[in-house]
Amino acid sequence: MKNEYCIYIRNNCISCQRVAQYIAQNNIRIKLINIDLEDNFSLPINLMIFPALLLGNKIIAYGDDIIRKINP
Repeated sequence: MKNEYCIYIRNNCISCQRVAQYIAQNNIRIKLINIDLEDNFSLPINLMIFPALLLGNKIIAYGDDIIRKINP
């Protein structure tokens, strides 16, 4: 499996909306997956907090801290 950054978000999540909006406004190229919109989606690890920034199977940041980690 190729290690790449990925942000997992959910519907009805204020922090998820802020992170997604920041990514869009700043044209940041990073994979963004809304797990509520995916059929039969399986997370690479068990997550209890969203949004979550992962590199492969390792949590890098979660919540609004993601913005500080990916700030260009």
